[in-house]
Amino acid sequence: MSHAADATTLQDRRLQVLVTQTIRPMMKQYGISGMAVGLTIGGRHYIFDYGFASKAAKTPVDGKTLFDWFDHEDVHGEPRILCTT
Repeated sequence: MSHAADATTLQDRRLQVLVTQTIRPMMKQYGISGMAVGLTIGGRHYIFDYGFASKAAKTPVDGKTLFDWFDHEDVHGEPRILCTT
């Protein structure tokens, strides 16, 4: 499993940039203070952590962060995002 900070190959770094460019605007639009994104591509697992688990304490999101459902629905009406608010 790879975390964003561990992106070592050019392909991993490109994936990190793509995910970041997608996630940051969405976090801003919906007022999301922190979230993690998990992807599986070609059998490899990637985890990208963004923002804060607690805005007040400035605790960053990490592998131990517990998330609440964010009330955002995908095009099929299914909740798709876990995040801190």
